[in-house]
Amino acid sequence: MFLFNLLTQTTQPTNNSNPFMFIVIGVIIVAFIVMNVISNKKRQKQAKEEQEKKDSLCKGTKVLTIGGISGVVVSVDHKNNTFVLESGKSQIVFDKRAIYQMELPKDAVKQEKESVETVEEESQPEQK
Repeated sequence: MFLFNLLTQTTQPTNNSNPFMFIVIGVIIVAFIVMNVISNKKRQKQAKEEQEKKDSLCKGTKVLTIGGISGVVVSVDHKNNTFVLESGKSQIVFDKRAIYQMELPKDAVKQEKESVETVEEESQPEQK
């Protein structure tokens, strides 16, 4: 009987609800939403950078795959999103998603830097 009385007392609505509780819950919900938005933007930025890096894949790039196979890129098929990797005496076709690490050849890095510099020079107006 005591337990029944206790349950009926706790389940009855009270008229003097505390507005502070609703404010705290609201702040927690807003903080949760803000943290999700910020983390999604970071994740999208990282994915975009990774995709750009994989799109810059060219012949002569040293690659380590997710399976642990390392070698040099022989050819790239951008249409099918694949590349041919030469490891030792064998050549294997991989999807670009299989790239774990990659190191661009030095001449490709120089060409990339030069193209960035020319784009920056073209975008800046001449000052007299």
